[in-house]
Amino acid sequence: VKSLRDLVKRHGLVDRFNFVPHQADGTDAIGALDCLVHPACDEPFGRVLMEAMSMAKPVIAMAENGPLEIITQEYDGLLVPPDKADGLAAAMKRVLIDDALRATLTHNARPSVEHRFHIGDSAAKVLELYKEIAG
Repeated sequence: VKSLRDLVKRHGLVDRFNFVPHQADGTDAIGALDCLVHPACDEPFGRVLMEAMSMAKPVIAMAENGPLEIITQEYDGLLVPPDKADGLAAAMKRVLIDDALRATLTHNARPSVEHRFHIGDSAAKVLELYKEIAG
């Protein structure tokens, strides 16, 4: 964190960044966001993406692994090719300046998560897997 703070300071960007410490209540932290950006490559799942989407927040993530299973491009979030150096910045700018896109992502985020990742469906799939393994 210190090296990131130093980098921000060195580039004169202190007024444009907020370093938020660990939050005991993630809903407060996510609720304060305009958009959740998940910059990790090789993310196996990305639960925080679903948490933000369930709070009707636009999300941006790398187009690989877990986020590919969670986000439908330009319907409920934005996916950025990992090899595109300015991809995250361009996606963030789109969400901030394109009112129609932001409205679409916000409108579709929660229903998408509720429909595709409902706890009852997940439990049923796990039960079927256990039956298959045991049988």
